[in-house]
Amino acid sequence: MLFLTEITGFWYVISVTFGGITGGLISFFLSRNWAFEKKDERMSEQALRYIFTSGSSLLLNIGGVYVLTEYFGSHYAMSKVIVSAVVGIFFNFLMFRYFVFR
Repeated sequence: MLFLTEITGFWYVISVTFGGITGGLISFFLSRNWAFEKKDERMSEQALRYIFTSGSSLLLNIGGVYVLTEYFGSHYAMSKVIVSAVVGIFFNFLMFRYFVFR
């Protein structure tokens, strides 16, 4: 995110989006094969639930970063750290554990 925004000049919302999509792809395979070790279920079923969950997470992250940055005056990088922690703990983990990789 910092590279895309600071070096290439992308708007921070685009950088957050790109980072979320890239991280989501990597996260699916790591979660499926290592963190939750749920290789026994069909990948297509898990992938559909994962796409729904990751898409929702991405929207929460983008919206949260935008609100903290634009309305509360936080630096976009600090906004991303705060929002990522909150969404990761209270949304992503629970959804991955009990919905995607059940």
